[in-house]
Amino acid sequence: MPDIELLRSLGTVVQASKDEIIFMEDDPGKSMYIVLKGSFGVYVNSFVDFPVRVAGVEPGSFFGEMSVIDGWPRSATIIAEKDGALVSIDKAHFSILLEKSPDIAESIMKTLHARAESTAKEIRSKGKYAPPIPSPRESKPGVTGTKGKVMLMTSLARYIRQLNDMLYEQQGSQTNEGVTLLPEGYVLFNIEDGKNNSGSLQKRNVTCPYCLIKSEAFVPNTANLEQIRTDLDGRVIYKDFDILLYTNIVCPNCNFTDSYREFSKYRQAEKHPKYKDNQFKNTENFSGFANTHKHTVDEAILSYYLNLKCLGRATNEGREPLRFAKVWIRLFWLYSDLGKKEYANQAAKRTIELYDLHLSNTAGDILRQDEIRINTILGELSASAGEYSHARKYFESNIRLGRNTPAMQDLVEKCMERYKELESYL
Repeated sequence: MPDIELLRSLGTVVQASKDEIIFMEDDPGKSMYIVLKGSFGVYVNSFVDFPVRVAGVEPGSFFGEMSVIDGWPRSATIIAEKDGALVSIDKAHFSILLEKSPDIAESIMKTLHARAESTAKEIRSKGKYAPPIPSPRESKPGVTGTKGKVMLMTSLARYIRQLNDMLYEQQGSQTNEGVTLLPEGYVLFNIEDGKNNSGSLQKRNVTCPYCLIKSEAFVPNTANLEQIRTDLDGRVIYKDFDILLYTNIVCPNCNFTDSYREFSKYRQAEKHPKYKDNQFKNTENFSGFANTHKHTVDEAILSYYLNLKCLGRATNEGREPLRFAKVWIRLFWLYSDLGKKEYANQAAKRTIELYDLHLSNTAGDILRQDEIRINTILGELSASAGEYSHARKYFESNIRLGRNTPAMQDLVEKCMERYKELESYL
């Protein structure tokens, strides 16, 4: 455990209650946190935007150091899993902490180096080149001590961000130009969101990763949302707020579109090489898209098809099916709510194909609990499309996978129930 008195003198003690969100993924970060007591979970956005726990942080450990070192937004969400206490260290006191506590400096260095090695390994497993990990020899000549450590930490942090960007960079020359903005025969629904969303949305300054124009957007304020339930197909239902209408951000300049969690995440240093003014506009059906507190169903649907077109210019389904699947499943939910079974079935079919492809691409590497979650989604989507025998196969697979997975026992039991229910449809 670090020297408590030293930590108190350099930082601020923060009390945390169970289920309290310390910070959200993509939030700006100005402080790192050292855990004094309690337990904290590290969560990242996953298959359909529900948070997935990827790690835990216990007393004596820390989190949030990356944003303090390189100034980038938070890369994960941190939630208190027990009542606890933290020491918050801001950037101004970070160097002092490293100087006065060599143990913490060494621990941070080891953590960054391990993360760099792990990410580089993932890059290489995809057949890509990963640059060498920065070493102390690459620091400026003559720069030693605390300043040298900070410089090396910054190099490691930037290296990790660089590799993360490589996981989402352009893949080959395929562009998926076949994606149609709106289905054939689409008729406007003209349904407006009549709810007061002032407390459910927050204003955020964003930079388009395509044309680099800065703008303001209203995005879901998940800290203020009351979650009612999570359906087996992965959909999270909130009280008095339809998050499906506000998931995407659309650039007011070029109409580049992505989810609010991803929009500015992979910002380029310069305009995208394929950038052209207003290239994603669809003036035939809509005059534009406004990032406001009030969206229509038609605006939301358009934003999802725009999202698919934009993804098609940056990657392709075969290499990164998961990114496309997240969009198609939202369209499935929206069309299901609207009672448009034909469109919903089309979206369900595309989602199933893409999730299946993701499972195939990650065979042997995916965590068992993540495979169980995806199989559950696939089972529900197959059932909704009337493919009951296929649905039962997905649920049966989960029953086998979950035998020795206590953490997923509740979900596996629900899969067993669905497996028996669907027998009557055959």
